[in-house]
Amino acid sequence: MVVQLIKTEVPAHLRGTLWRCLLQTRSLKEHSTFNYRANVVAVREQLVDLGVSEYSSLNSVQQLHEHDDGATAVAPHGGTARRPHAGHLCIRVLRQIMLDVDRTFPDHVLFGGTTDHAREGRAALFRVLALYARFNPTVGYCQGMGYIAAMFLMQTDDEEEAFWSCVALFESHKYLLGFYSESLTRIKDHALVFDKLLQQKQPLLRQHLVRRPSVRRVIFTQSYDAVNEL
Repeated sequence: MVVQLIKTEVPAHLRGTLWRCLLQTRSLKEHSTFNYRANVVAVREQLVDLGVSEYSSLNSVQQLHEHDDGATAVAPHGGTARRPHAGHLCIRVLRQIMLDVDRTFPDHVLFGGTTDHAREGRAALFRVLALYARFNPTVGYCQGMGYIAAMFLMQTDDEEEAFWSCVALFESHKYLLGFYSESLTRIKDHALVFDKLLQQKQPLLRQHLVRRPSVRRVIFTQSYDAVNEL
């Protein structure tokens, strides 16, 4: 039945349920010690300390530029960064998330515009991404995560469910584990496989693409940046 639904079209009201079943988020949540609501409170306390708000991303980005993190801490992807207090996210991560939130599906009714609905959608997206950075501080936040988190918010209409769906994808070898990491090993592996397939199946097309520097950097490069610095 699931296969048949996917081949035709999964009704909108069933999509959240289908994702929950496929990713087994209920079991994941039950076996985790991570409390979503408690961590939302912790993130909001940090934002209050910094004088910024999840509901005003652009203004908050500008204000965060003026802050200097206190103690050295582990940044996303294993680097070093600064954070004001133990347990808080480093300001660089907060700033990057807030910057990217406004660039994620800006034409979608849930995230774009000045309506209360859109403002809440962007705030929910920020919370999901910020809490994943708390859930897995080794990975933290990587650009590109926002589109996946936003898709779950569209489909599930449940912020916490969207968070656990992200955890299921990002933390599982079956799905995206290794795609969002400092080394980006799995992305490099996939790019190499794609290159080999293209060389085998469409050698003339590959030759044409390799001669175009902009395409070559995207498809065939062996060097990737996990997080763009501001």
